[in-house]
Amino acid sequence: MRIILIVFICVLSVVAQAYASEKPELWKIEKKQMRYPIKINITYWGKFAIYNNLEYIHKESIKEMTRAHDFIVSSKDSITELDKNNTLEEIIESYPFWKGNFPLYLSHPDSGQEGYEKNPLNLPLTCGYLIIDKENFVWTFPNKGPCEWLLYEFSWWINRTGRVSILAPIGFHERPKMKKNYNTSKPISNETGVQTAHYGPEGFPVGDPYFAQGVIGSLEDNDFRITSIEEDIEFDPKDLQARYLHR
Repeated sequence: MRIILIVFICVLSVVAQAYASEKPELWKIEKKQMRYPIKINITYWGKFAIYNNLEYIHKESIKEMTRAHDFIVSSKDSITELDKNNTLEEIIESYPFWKGNFPLYLSHPDSGQEGYEKNPLNLPLTCGYLIIDKENFVWTFPNKGPCEWLLYEFSWWINRTGRVSILAPIGFHERPKMKKNYNTSKPISNETGVQTAHYGPEGFPVGDPYFAQGVIGSLEDNDFRITSIEEDIEFDPKDLQARYLHR
């Protein structure tokens, strides 16, 4: 009986180690000048990237997709309203953050009605990829499925605000010395890339020399994981946008 128990414990240990080894590692973010355009291949793990409690993971995936669904529906309403009196070309001229294929996705009758928020996701998901062009615009190429909602929302907010942040600072920007009174610390201008005086997220505005690293870190903050990165790829955003406009 004792031998059986020992064997059982050993088997459990091996299974636990194998399960843990399947967890994706964080991408090593290096402080260097990356060569644009940059292609980032992505998977989505949700809370499965960190936790093992399936009940919690499933509950959080439904919560996340419900929030993403609200964004998609709101975006569809916005672009539909703009489309009443403007062509897509005119919309993009006035609101450049609508570039890319997101408006095309929203124009589909069933977009936002796929029901991804109704059931737990089958994690992990192979999501497709992003391309950051030479002007730091983030182009989205999601695989069909839940990743459409997740990646469109992720890239739209970056393009809309013109910046991206990493929750845990990685030290790529010099931050002021700690002040004794937090209430007297003043925000630093966006040009520095730092969100606040001496604490909080580290920001990377468009044009920042480490903008791509900011996108990588933010993806991981949002439970994505990087499978590969390609620099200096062939990519013509003007030609691609022209093709989108004529679909």
